[in-house]
Amino acid sequence: MSVPTDHNIEAASVEAFLKAYREGVGKLLSSTSISELELSQRVASQFDNTASGIPLFAGFDASLDGAGLARIGFGLEKILYTHVSDIFHNFVAALSGDETPEEALSRLVRHTLKGDVAYFENLSRERSIPADRLAFFGNFLVRPIRQRARHVLESAYDLDQWHYSYCPVCGLWPQMARLEEEFGQRHLWCIGCTGQWSFPRMRCPFCLEDNQEKLGYLTVEGWEGYRIQTCDNCHHYLKTRDERQPEPKSVSDFDIEYLGTTVLDAAATREGYCNDFIGLTAFNAKDPPLSRTYRQKL
Repeated sequence: MSVPTDHNIEAASVEAFLKAYREGVGKLLSSTSISELELSQRVASQFDNTASGIPLFAGFDASLDGAGLARIGFGLEKILYTHVSDIFHNFVAALSGDETPEEALSRLVRHTLKGDVAYFENLSRERSIPADRLAFFGNFLVRPIRQRARHVLESAYDLDQWHYSYCPVCGLWPQMARLEEEFGQRHLWCIGCTGQWSFPRMRCPFCLEDNQEKLGYLTVEGWEGYRIQTCDNCHHYLKTRDERQPEPKSVSDFDIEYLGTTVLDAAATREGYCNDFIGLTAFNAKDPPLSRTYRQKL
């Protein structure tokens, strides 16, 4: 399960978390992070790579000033502990180990941005912190940087030309999707930069399986506005908002849905499907041949 909590989060708690995050951590990190000019230069230098399916931040290595990161990290820890789950109690201390909080958080930011999965896996073993928890914290720590990069990329590149199922900015696999009301076209959602892009509905975004006999979906009573799209080839699932249904018309924030629908994750897990932790990227995966196979299929 990608959402690092053992219970469904109440909608009010999710909204309170997002409000506190956007007014606190989001603004603080935006004011101390990579500049607009640096991001524009990155987009310009990577334009050909983007056209070839390489995410903007693939291999990106930036050392941010540790000053202020500790304050931001402790602020995020408090917000997550208060509104999401008590598993984030003393998270920064556990993350730091023998390092200072500034050093540990600066390292986390750098490796999160470039999608270094090996870092998450090694740190998980060293600190005895689940990799999904590390990735979840790291994602929200760097999200303002990724969001700004997405805006810069969107102004320079036509995302209608992006035909891949991983995020063009972050390289992350999608965490949710939506089916449009009128024609049922599918749009994937990235938790890293909150961006969306279209992808064929009858094709698995994780292994590209298009045999309809292996693709299906689950539903959960009381959650009729959602379906859990499944693949019996790679056994992955994707939580999906079905806008063709009467509900949930009033919900338009994927963050709220992602955090508030862990009951769907539990249902998919019980049926034997999985969803990799949110730090897993398309080009720095545990199984590199999988990435090569994916690109060859496309």
